[in-house]
Formats: sequence, C-alpha cells, structure tokens
Amino acid sequence: MSSLWHDINPLHESSLEVKTAFGAWHTLHRLLHIRYVTFLTAILYLVYAQIHMQTVAQPTLESMLLVHKYLLPLTLFSISFLTLKPQLYKLILWLVALAPMGAAVANLWLTQGLDTVHYYVPELHLIVIWIFAISGLPFWYGLVSATSTAVI
Repeated sequence: MSSLWHDINPLHESSLEVKTAFGAWHTLHRLLHIRYVTFLTAILYLVYAQIHMQTVAQPTLESMLLVHKYLLPLTLFSISFLTLKPQLYKLILWLVALAPMGAAVANLWLTQGLDTVHYYVPELHLIVIWIFAISGLPFWYGLVSATSTAVI
C-alpha cells in the first residue's frame, strides 16, 4: 500500500519546504473555492425561495421562506465571509460540513406532512452531490457530512 501511495503522490520525494509551500497554496485555493461555492449556493437558495413564492400554498410558504430566503442563505453568506480569514480554515471546513446537515433537516421539517413531498426529495439528493462534488470539502470531511446527512 505504501508503494501505491508513493506512486500516486507527486510530492512523496519533495522536501519539507516544497510540501509546506504546496500545503499553503492548496489551503488558499480551497478557501477561494469554498468562498465562491457558498456564495453561489446562497444565491441559488434565494432563487429557490422566489420559486416557492409562486408555487407553494400559504400555510407552508412562511416556513419555506424563513428557511430558504433567510436561514440557509445567511448561513452560507457567513461561511463565505469567514473564508476571508485563512486562520479560521478548520472552523470553515466544519461549518461547510455542517451546513448540508442543516439543509437536510430543514427539508425534512418543511416537507413533513405535505401531499407534494415528492417534489422536494431531489433537494436531498442534490445536498449529497453538493457535499462531494461542489463544496470543496476534503474527502473525510465530506464523508462525515454525507454520512451524517444520510442518517438524518
């Protein structure tokens, strides 16, 4: 197994200085990725809220707007803002890992008892895709986040 790791790790023969420089570069670019993805996702939730205003009945609309227009976008905008402070990198990773869990809980809470629950199931699938393919989380953070989201 260690031979395989050496074969796929381009830095395995590099000096500590090169590995440290690469780590700093990678962290900076991961923070930029998280900043843009969380910002864009927050905007998409605002668009989703506007769609709800056209399609959802009044009793459920207030709750959906609370979550999709205020709670989730503000959370994601806050995470995006935190990426301006690289020293908060570990906290940011945990917040990005926790955000999908909150979105899944909100989805389940909002759709509980609705006759049209099947319209909202794809959001749960998109949350899992977002965790692995879009969020910018390292694999282990994504795995913890997706597993926790699936258990919810």
